[in-house]
Amino acid sequence: MKGGISVGWLAGRRPWAALAFVVLATAVPFLLASASTSATGGEIYARPAYYGYVCVPDPHAAVFNGAVHTQCSQGKSAVPSIVPMAELAYAAFSACALVMLAPLMPTWERLNLARVRWRALAAGTGVLMLPFLLNLLLTIPSSRGDSASAQSLLRLAVCNGLVDASSVMLGIASLGRFYGLGLGAGLAVINIASQSMQVGMGMSLRLYPEDVRPPVPGQGTWPAIATVLTVFAVILWTVTGGRGMIMDKK
Repeated sequence: MKGGISVGWLAGRRPWAALAFVVLATAVPFLLASASTSATGGEIYARPAYYGYVCVPDPHAAVFNGAVHTQCSQGKSAVPSIVPMAELAYAAFSACALVMLAPLMPTWERLNLARVRWRALAAGTGVLMLPFLLNLLLTIPSSRGDSASAQSLLRLAVCNGLVDASSVMLGIASLGRFYGLGLGAGLAVINIASQSMQVGMGMSLRLYPEDVRPPVPGQGTWPAIATVLTVFAVILWTVTGGRGMIMDKK
């Protein structure tokens, strides 16, 4: 209907561009994970976008602290903390899709906000969950064996990428498409940079390879924390219609 909610809501956004970024968020991480592991013989830590380390408790660390584990204090060992290119692509394309779904003229929707919230819910959930679920389907063969396979790398990339994308959604739903994008990206970076502190608290908002040694504490809490973050981001996105809370005060 001309002037109706359906046309008006879409007219204030770029749905086809958002759909294109969702497709890219689904396809590109799989291609990058496959290419990376093929080129490196299945090495999961090769050619990351970011490479760091996290110090985790290790009862055998004292034997090695004088050799290769000097970056960690006594009784701890370093575990690689990486951001693979597949995760970076997943998070970046998901963020672009969310920006495309944030309204170009947010103040225009004030009178219709209550009626467009269900559309914001559907669109926001689709942007977060479609690439995540489709990529997870591609990781099913990894249940047969090698954790350094492309499927295992893809699983880590999309699980951690979902947290990154949820952080961006939370930022945009809070401060709008411009400032919110910066806030969301900042939250994702803080999550990566604070891994040692999180591990010290017995939790972690990032997944690590299952065969990493010593094991990273708090991996069992990841599903619950990630679910809470994602649901909260979707709820806030729905309540604000993707506009940002600061727009409600204008």
